[in-house]
Amino acid sequence: MVPNLSLQNLECVETGKEFMLKHGYIKNDFDVRAWAAPEFVEQAAKDLIEEKWKKTTAPEAARGDGAADRVEAYWIRILNMTTIFRIAAVRQR
Repeated sequence: MVPNLSLQNLECVETGKEFMLKHGYIKNDFDVRAWAAPEFVEQAAKDLIEEKWKKTTAPEAARGDGAADRVEAYWIRILNMTTIFRIAAVRQR
């Protein structure tokens, strides 16, 4: 297992796949990058960010001092950075 789908990690998975293919542990070759399906990781990251945003903004909104707006802006920036990293990863392929 790898913690993310960086090029380095995908290369490690590719190396492992080649070893297993060569020694008969797996019979059919496959494209590691197609198999990795980054859209599932991206959706999971988005879901986690949204869940954290909901948990964080509810108590802040109850305070009524504008803290919820600051927290929302923070999570929007996090989501935007996640999108930027995803685009960069796709361009590196």
